[in-house]
Amino acid sequence: MLVSGEIENVPLLDVLQVVAYSKQTGVLTIEGGEIQGALVFEGGALVCGESTSTRALLARAASEKEPRTQIALRRVGTLAVLTELLGLRSGSFRFQRTKARLPELASIPLGPIYDGGTLDTGELLLILATAVDKVPAPAEKASAPAAPRERSYPRYAPTLIPVSLALESSAVEGHLTNLSEGGALFHGETLPPGGSLVAVRFTLPGDHGEVICRARVAWTRADGRSGAGLDFVEITHEGRGRLASYLARYQRLADEYLEPNPTRS
Repeated sequence: MLVSGEIENVPLLDVLQVVAYSKQTGVLTIEGGEIQGALVFEGGALVCGESTSTRALLARAASEKEPRTQIALRRVGTLAVLTELLGLRSGSFRFQRTKARLPELASIPLGPIYDGGTLDTGELLLILATAVDKVPAPAEKASAPAAPRERSYPRYAPTLIPVSLALESSAVEGHLTNLSEGGALFHGETLPPGGSLVAVRFTLPGDHGEVICRARVAWTRADGRSGAGLDFVEITHEGRGRLASYLARYQRLADEYLEPNPTRS
């Protein structure tokens, strides 16, 4: 299956979100003037990326034997590719869905890359969005994550939305990823305490409007992927409608640009 479009009509961030939401496996190629690149996905998650200026990083990652170093090289290289590609304002994209893993990309064997697992797409976009603030934050004490439980709402990574959380006497700024009608993942320099109730305020992209609600902090973690899981417990009828309308947009884009994936539940 091959789908294609123009960046002027469908921004690349939307394309990434549609591929992630649809849990697609394949390769997304992008051409914009002198910039050309490709991103490889497995089950909707990024595996790696390459462009003319970052190809050497991918080749080095493929030859690296130490797992942690290989993942680090892949993350750095994929971030560089995303920085280049998401800056394009014109050009074209093509997504080719595949049933099997790609044997190579730009003549670089991908077997060792796949063996290292997928990357966190939402985390990579968060790093790009907050790269201007490089001042290290004080380490947060990790709270024990709650036991895994089945989610009643599908998550639509890699949504990335600025947000403000109001605690009893302070406000915490950050970003939301993995947004659904039932909750989201919060990233910020300061994390709210696990089990606390917070007032949440965020504006949805486009003309979808503002959402104000209350959420319970289901868990927090302060490891390499620090964040807090939020469960929305009180939300106005208007806010829920805005949120549902915004999320439905990605379903429409998936229906328009991507053939349904039989593996998606």
